Amino acid sequence: TGSSGTGKTMLCRSVLAGLGCEGALPLEVSCTKLGQPGRKFKSVQDSLHAILRFACWHSPSVIFLDDLDALCPAVEQGAMNLSVTEERSVFLSEMLLDALAGLRACGSRIALMATLPDQSAVHQVLCCHPALEHQVCLRPPQMKERPEMLQRLSKTKEHLGFDVEDSLLSDGALDDWSGQVDGYSVSDLARLVDHACVEATVEASAKLMGSKGDRTWSDPRPLSLHHLERACLSFVPGMMADQSFFTSSV
Repeated sequence: TGSSGTGKTMLCRSVLAGLGCEGALPLEVSCTKLGQPGRKFKSVQDSLHAILRFACWHSPSVIFLDDLDALCPAVEQGAMNLSVTEERSVFLSEMLLDALAGLRACGSRIALMATLPDQSAVHQVLCCHPALEHQVCLRPPQMKERPEMLQRLSKTKEHLGFDVEDSLLSDGALDDWSGQVDGYSVSDLARLVDHACVEATVEASAKLMGSKGDRTWSDPRPLSLHHLERACLSFVPGMMADQSFFTSSV
């Protein structure tokens, strides 16, 4: 759980990738798309059943339900004038619980992960065994924590073929970036590093095209501090992008 931009989805995807490397089948489901009000209720039910059957067939498996509150939002007992999504929530929550209990009783090893703004946002029957037993609360990063996050996110790009230079990873290399990335969410920091990787790839490609055969496409692409600086020049954080879009729409 956590507010928007705290890195919930990114954390779950990292856990999902790690479990996938250990032999579990990772499945990611966008509940926002699955639970669209325009979709027929039977279509949503059939999709959930198909996902659970597939997970059962390829057990052990992990199902990641991103934005579960969009599919099974909390509903007040006795509330009137419910929306389409809220009316479906009770049935889908109970169906999900019954299906999980039945599959596990048959010996299927299926784990469930979900992202929520907070625990009260989802139907409360799901916040127990056998569905969501444990809660991990994430908070937005503090100003002094963001430079270290940038370094950690940059370090993860090594497995994608980038040679992350010491100028970016050395202690104190990004200490003066605290104010520069003030207000950035975890997802903003991740996108900023992705933009820096694009800058590094473009630069490496230009050098490769101009070389005389001493470089190959498989060579590691250097990722340094100046790539991050160049990416930051044109980068717009998510919150600012939303505000500018709203202003232009008005």
